[in-house]
Amino acid sequence: MRATFADFTIDPPRFGNGTARYERCRPDRDRLAIGAGGRVELDFALDDGELPEQLTLTLIARVSPLGESLGCAPIDITVNGHAVIEQFTVPGGARPREVAFAVPGEALVAGTNTLCVRGCAEARGLLWLYRVTVEPSRICARIHLMTEEQPAEAAVCVYRTEWRAPGSAEWRPAPRLLVHLDRGEGSLPARLAWRGQDGAEASIGFQPAMTEFYGHRRAADGTLTEYRGALEGRSALRDSALEEVMHRFRTEEGGAAGGGRHLRQELRLLIEDGGPPVERVIWGDPSGHSGTVSLLAAEPGPEAEVTDLVTRVRAHSEFTDAGEVAENLLHDSWHKWLGHGGRAWLEFTLRRPIAVGHYVLTSANDVPGRDPRDWTLKGSNDGEHWVDLDTRVEESFAHRHQPRGFTFPAHTAYGRYRLEITRNAGEDHVQLSQVRFFTSAPIRGASSATTSGPARHRPDTTAPRCRPPRSRSRRRSCPGPSSSGGPIWRSTARPSCGWPTTRT
Repeated sequence: MRATFADFTIDPPRFGNGTARYERCRPDRDRLAIGAGGRVELDFALDDGELPEQLTLTLIARVSPLGESLGCAPIDITVNGHAVIEQFTVPGGARPREVAFAVPGEALVAGTNTLCVRGCAEARGLLWLYRVTVEPSRICARIHLMTEEQPAEAAVCVYRTEWRAPGSAEWRPAPRLLVHLDRGEGSLPARLAWRGQDGAEASIGFQPAMTEFYGHRRAADGTLTEYRGALEGRSALRDSALEEVMHRFRTEEGGAAGGGRHLRQELRLLIEDGGPPVERVIWGDPSGHSGTVSLLAAEPGPEAEVTDLVTRVRAHSEFTDAGEVAENLLHDSWHKWLGHGGRAWLEFTLRRPIAVGHYVLTSANDVPGRDPRDWTLKGSNDGEHWVDLDTRVEESFAHRHQPRGFTFPAHTAYGRYRLEITRNAGEDHVQLSQVRFFTSAPIRGASSATTSGPARHRPDTTAPRCRPPRSRSRRRSCPGPSSSGGPIWRSTARPSCGWPTTRT
């Protein structure tokens, strides 16, 4: 079975793989307040062939205070009328607590099962319930072991993902998702939303320990899909090749009234969803802390570009009579390369082996249906044995002559690079206006703000400053900052797609 959960930290509450109902309870900001005698019930289904020996029930909750003293809000928990625990009191404190209970297999039935969390009649205070999760114990055991070996806040979380159209019963495989967000606060995100440079947006909510997520994704063309994922593993930062593309910022903190600033913890951020780099991230944790970060792409420095080292470019086909040949991809002009069919390949030979870690593809002047949609960049030193370096799927270009950059870890120098386009956007031809190669990714800056207090955060001004865009007479610039040459941090007001809607 997949985990069943009720998440009351968002409005409206979100339910996964089950439905919920409650009485004598009321939503209270980012939680559900359960009073004396109140109850919340969560229904979930089990098939005959998947009745487990045991389930694990996890609550994230807190007892409301009574003035300056701790409140008292004991609860009873049952599954199908079988008592799991009685008169249990969540340990007091200023922050929500995560508590787990074992649900024995004899309490479970094939078909619909009902979990009930009921506040005792003698309660003095409220139980603030943030999240309820029911999942197989073997998954919990594996995740707890993974957590002990590699804490989430010190690792890159790797998720196997799927998406489906609203109303459809079929989930389709989606690109893997890599997530790391650490602000030195010792808490994991419960909610995460981001926007890519192409305008695509995603918004998800995590289960405890970030073991699974569910949410929605809106593609650059406006197509909305449900989006879910399961944790495959955690990779230590010190061992991860993605350390090279991790965004790291020293931040400053200052009062809202304009007081002095002081250095704060390092901000580390990585979100890779198989699409273009992100430009805006929003997050929240179970304690109510939340924040936003806006990333500003800058043009890679001239010392990083190696396109001029390309001595030859070949293509599977080209329109020679029309002048739409592969050689145009290397020149500073509005001309393009156009090839037959929805699949194609381009092969670039360099003057000497170079470790490329970033490349830019620019859409052509017309017919969006000819744009590449899926492709793989490969490297070789003999032209016969090729190594996959970077694979992209379901990509799109929002407008004509749009440059889009893609970054991957660069460890090996190759003398040949091959772009294999395995699918275009639907037409009978494929085209590009320009291809550029770099040894490193663009510099990025950020601006963030949290709602946990009046402090404002921004990157340390000792960070590198962005370069002005390169003029058209040299090469097209990546989407990025203005030519002011100012600090690379700034706030933006681009909309996000918001938190996921209720699911039943």
